[in-house]
Amino acid sequence: MHETWHETWTTCHERSRFFYPSRHVASCPWTSDPNSVIYPRVPYADILYCSFLSLSSNASSPLQLARSCHCHREMSFALRRVSQRFLPAFQLPLVLSPTTSPYNPRFRIALMSRPSAPVSVPHHHATASASLATPTDLPPSFAGENPVFAQTMLRIVNPTASRAFYEHALGMTYLTRLDFPDLQFSLFFYAYTDDDVPDQADPQPKRAQWLWGRPYPTIELTWNWPRETYDESVQAASENDKGDEVYVNGNQDPKGFGHVGVIVSNLPGVMDMLEKKGVAVVQGASTDGKDGTAVVADPDGYLIQLTERGHTPGDGGVDMVKTDPVYGSVMLRVKDPRDAMRFFSRLGFRCIARLDHEDDKCTEYFLAYSWASEVEDSVAEAEKAEWVHARRECKILLKHHWGTENESEQMYAHGNAKPHRGFGHLGIIVDDIYGTTQAMEKEGYKIVRQAGPFRDAGELSFVAEPSTGYWVEIIKRSGEAGDVPYEKPFGIGG
Repeated sequence: MHETWHETWTTCHERSRFFYPSRHVASCPWTSDPNSVIYPRVPYADILYCSFLSLSSNASSPLQLARSCHCHREMSFALRRVSQRFLPAFQLPLVLSPTTSPYNPRFRIALMSRPSAPVSVPHHHATASASLATPTDLPPSFAGENPVFAQTMLRIVNPTASRAFYEHALGMTYLTRLDFPDLQFSLFFYAYTDDDVPDQADPQPKRAQWLWGRPYPTIELTWNWPRETYDESVQAASENDKGDEVYVNGNQDPKGFGHVGVIVSNLPGVMDMLEKKGVAVVQGASTDGKDGTAVVADPDGYLIQLTERGHTPGDGGVDMVKTDPVYGSVMLRVKDPRDAMRFFSRLGFRCIARLDHEDDKCTEYFLAYSWASEVEDSVAEAEKAEWVHARRECKILLKHHWGTENESEQMYAHGNAKPHRGFGHLGIIVDDIYGTTQAMEKEGYKIVRQAGPFRDAGELSFVAEPSTGYWVEIIKRSGEAGDVPYEKPFGIGG
């Protein structure tokens, strides 16, 4: 995406064209009394309040206030959200603590535990009635301060082949391995990072605690041993012994998990490099990179979608380091995105964009731990896609085929029931797994595993998403929460 456009888009001045509400809203999502004093649950909620006046009020506009206070884009977005949801004329007294700087990121953490209510502009294209509006009444988070999108778990049959793919082809860093001999399985973790990784000889509890303190997303590969011991199983796997179960990649009926998304520069060069390494190509890139995407398969058939960040002519010497790879998304098909989005909102995720594909009759919703303001629906789809593919956090991509919400039967598989096992779960890291799990249970969500210790690898729980049944692992954080949601730094990993 063009940096100039991106910077312009995120300024208060550019956003001012969205400040004017198209209609009056007589009710408020946090109270039934529109005349009461409201404390908006938005960034800086602890320093901002508004009281509603009559339509004849001469109060300053939110835009004027934002400019006069030199508020950054998060404050601007907060004011815009309020202005579009309530009466168009209101007063916004601003109260700042003398010891508080509005630029202190600690005060923006409130956003992650507040309701996510993205503004949705009505569609005007011909087939919009077949798609669903983005929910605007998403509930507050139970996940606490700054949760981490920690992992995507996939089951594999040969860890040696998988390591060659994820480390040597995709350019990820091998972090560590956790073994559970009594259960006869191992976990392998990969990520785009330059962190110094722990020694495999270190005690497993120490390595696990290190892992649960990472702020970035990982690929977690689960290997169920085909033999009694780890070493015997490695030998069997090298002899192509895949065990008794065949895993599915989620892209044949019944579908479910779709792919892991990686964003790169110079897609044609990356594809040329991967083909030379013997990686299976499912969908190639055009020679000029204008199609924007390509798809490869890992040794177990799971799809990796590679997306062009911005075309740079290749010279035949491309490696993943030079392409600045970003582990950008995980795609899941959902029956009803409204149910799924309310669920993920309870876990702290926010919808930052949606892309409607009229030709395919589907919509993609991008959810993330992010402070980015949601892209308006009025923005052209191509510009929204470019913005999404320039983001550097990992997103959940919920794909909804229009009309499936009306089907009486479930058409997708969550990946944890034979014979359709493969994808296992998403994982998040929070400070209080007990409080989060209990709150999710009280809300009516299915708890697959209650919160508690798991062998010598920390404390965790599992909860099921209601639309399709996907599992989300909730892991207890080791260490302190970061000040800001994670975005992959430039030039790190790969």
